[in-house]
Amino acid sequence: MSRIIFGEVMVELSQTSEGLYRQGFAGDTYNTAIYLKRLSPEQQVSYLTAVGEDNLSDQLVSRMQQEGLDTRMVYRMQDTTLGLYMISTASQGERSFS
Repeated sequence: MSRIIFGEVMVELSQTSEGLYRQGFAGDTYNTAIYLKRLSPEQQVSYLTAVGEDNLSDQLVSRMQQEGLDTRMVYRMQDTTLGLYMISTASQGERSFS
């Protein structure tokens, strides 16, 4: 059975220590696609979205393929890139997003 999930993937920067951030990719639909594929590796899981033709978009598509997602419905567009958000974690563990 084939599944198609569509949505937006964003670049996630999460603080690891003072002034240092770890780059990742995330988003509700993207995370769902990844975990669906991991849970049912025999299923084809396709991701439908549009990204840029820049380095970050290249990294994302590569990561999707490493996770086993079908990227044939990832459309590449000039003059655009991915959205970005940062996560900060308070000393009590509460996360905030910018």
